[in-house]
Amino acid sequence: MDAYRKALQAKSDLGHGEARFGLGKAYYRKGQYVEALETCREALRENESSLETYFRRAQAAARLGKRAEVAEVHAGFRRVAATLPRFARQGRFRWRLAFLFFPLTRWVV
Repeated sequence: MDAYRKALQAKSDLGHGEARFGLGKAYYRKGQYVEALETCREALRENESSLETYFRRAQAAARLGKRAEVAEVHAGFRRVAATLPRFARQGRFRWRLAFLFFPLTRWVV
């Protein structure tokens, strides 16, 4: 978590979406779901094409009992996944499966 926080302090012309995503995932793994959810929200503001970030945000929202947010995130995921180019198909397929089986996969760290 310290490495991601340090990366967020570095100057970047491209933003810090990847560092925020990594920090959000680390928060989730530590059981800090509120922090994970907020950090994933911020990561998606910077890079809304990261399909895994949608999934991780949905995981954190589900852990917090925020079903409406899970549905909202899933809708955003579907919208973005539909716009990705062909070369992103494999990643898109993987995360579509993860959302399809979300009642089971939401517990996967």
